[in-house]
Amino acid sequence: MRIPVFLLTVCCLNGDILDEAREHLSKCPKSVFRKDEEYPKYLAFGLAEISRFKTVREAIHFAQTQIPFDHRERISPERAAYCESDLRAEFPMFADDLRQMSESPYTESLSLDYSGRKVSNVFYFQCWALFRNLTVGRPKIVCDLGSGYGFSALLWMQNPIFSPGVYILVDFPECLFFAEIFLKSNLKNIPVVHMCSEQFEHFAPPYILLCPIGREGELHRLPIEWVINIGSFQHMSEDWVDHWMKWLDASQAQYFYSLNFGIAPLRKKFWLCRGATDYAPRLSDQWNYLLNSAKGPFWPNDLCIKCPGELEILAHRTTVKRNRDELIEDFWKPRKWDRQGIADRLNIVRLYPEEELIWALISGVFSEMKEEEIPQEVRYLFNQLKKTGYLFDKGEMVQKMEKVLN
Repeated sequence: MRIPVFLLTVCCLNGDILDEAREHLSKCPKSVFRKDEEYPKYLAFGLAEISRFKTVREAIHFAQTQIPFDHRERISPERAAYCESDLRAEFPMFADDLRQMSESPYTESLSLDYSGRKVSNVFYFQCWALFRNLTVGRPKIVCDLGSGYGFSALLWMQNPIFSPGVYILVDFPECLFFAEIFLKSNLKNIPVVHMCSEQFEHFAPPYILLCPIGREGELHRLPIEWVINIGSFQHMSEDWVDHWMKWLDASQAQYFYSLNFGIAPLRKKFWLCRGATDYAPRLSDQWNYLLNSAKGPFWPNDLCIKCPGELEILAHRTTVKRNRDELIEDFWKPRKWDRQGIADRLNIVRLYPEEELIWALISGVFSEMKEEEIPQEVRYLFNQLKKTGYLFDKGEMVQKMEKVLN
């Protein structure tokens, strides 16, 4: 059934938006975590404040500054100029569009008035991800795993280049509370549909769909074309990463985009979530990399001063398998033992996870890189070999490695 647009238009006062978000949150099951995961303290902190918000601006300010959704930091005019220049250089086809884009009018914290519009470090970071995806395709349905309070969704649905018909946000119900408020406040004419309250199949595009974790299996009914994950995998446990990799393979998605911390030195990981993954994404051989870049946005001066480095991946689903001998030959090609060299080797090991090849990667890292440069993914691979018993006869070398990695 196609519902008339005027019935779908959301025209709410502050109180209405807050009340609706609270009601939807109350209908969702509470999130369940393991004891070693860090998310509970952030979400519990947010839950304690939810009943106290009196305006949408209060809630949005809280989401942007008190919960580490997007690592918002102050940005100087000089830094903004650098980001604008870098974006125009990387995506010249979108240079004019960038000048028409800005931060949300509801963003009051840590933003900068620049060239007649409001910008921020998060704005530029998310523009990079948006532009990267739009250079490849124009998806009708986008699914955002670990979507936070919805800033990426806002840029996708409100930009001068292209907007999908359906944008899906998948996250914990407590996060979707803030996303509902942020998106309803900014996008008055696009319905924001919550799966805990409404049957999304009855809505005609364009609309935004909020999917709480636990109901993501229902999304397989939709012809999702594009799945993205920006700054979320890096905080997940290994089990959660495995879960989403299986979900992705089972979906109808043809493209996958990831912009997360990667090839990051183990010693720089101390400030990330305790219990977080060492290696993500871990795509199956159903996916072929169109982009596998350790350069990341705004390299070498990352927008987030604490950032240990991003790994940017854009992949396309394929049924064509690469030849084993070609992969092995590719692995042994001369290349530097730097972040990009590790990223390239990891991709080969991903497609052909032979124990000897994995061991060659681990041994090469310890032989060619300084101890303080050893990337976190090596620990994951090392522990995988340990589980299979492959390291049983490696003796003293393994003990030395284990001391460094753990």
